[in-house]
Amino acid sequence: MRNLVDGLWLSATWVERLRSELGLAGLHQVWSERPAWYVWLAGEAGAFGLELLQAEQDRGLARGLFMVKYYPSPAGGLWESFSLEERDLAGVSFDQSGTPAFEAREHIPPHLFQVGALEIITNLDREWCGFSLCALSQCRWVGPDGGLARNVPGWRLSHTLLTKMLGLHAYTSKHTPVLAGFSQEPGLEVRLDEAGRDESVLCPQTKAYQLSLIFGSEPGRPPLSQEAWQEISPPTTRQGQSWEQGFSCRHYHPWEASAEGLPVLSPLWWSLAEVGYTSELASSCGCEHC
Repeated sequence: MRNLVDGLWLSATWVERLRSELGLAGLHQVWSERPAWYVWLAGEAGAFGLELLQAEQDRGLARGLFMVKYYPSPAGGLWESFSLEERDLAGVSFDQSGTPAFEAREHIPPHLFQVGALEIITNLDREWCGFSLCALSQCRWVGPDGGLARNVPGWRLSHTLLTKMLGLHAYTSKHTPVLAGFSQEPGLEVRLDEAGRDESVLCPQTKAYQLSLIFGSEPGRPPLSQEAWQEISPPTTRQGQSWEQGFSCRHYHPWEASAEGLPVLSPLWWSLAEVGYTSELASSCGCEHC
């Protein structure tokens, strides 16, 4: 699973035109016991983090569970949305890149800076690949005094990073979405007490979203069993709303891009599957057209 994600980011480092189209301003791999990557995007003052929590192979499938993080910048509009603990850590534990210094990573509690979770599942020959993103519309913490201690737009940030990753996947695999599912359920917030204990409770101000997609080479023919799809597809509950969409061709249709009034699909996931940009490092004159 680490090699799959490494391959996606590596494809962007070779082709300037691809980086520009995706708005990738910078990439950095973190070589540590737990594989991680930092990503900087145009228009975002902070940095994104993607961290592999666990990976396994079973029944001919490879899967990995990732934590999606966002490291805010004091110069960005989201700085005050993060908790005081996170802002204090950013002041003492981040280096000039705006991300945790290598020696400080192990001292930062894992739940801090988290904005979402991403699961990737694929068969071993990568005939198809599935992605499932879970995030809250707002990651809210309420302090002992009832005041809002954290209010981060988890879904917007997580979905922004996913859009770029899946654009890279479409480009490298030449696959497009063949099946998508989306669910919206009541969300949660974390309430803290004076002793530092926390409890997750239902919150009417938040929604829990899950977006699952399968990419393959043949639209209209999902290349996996119904059982495999059920492992990553959004749940259907009486409290929430769900949506499922199959794609019969390799073209983006704007009217298919939204679910429950929320934009969830990107035209990049179709357009980048059709291009064949050449690395500027592969031509004698340094351009991408030779």
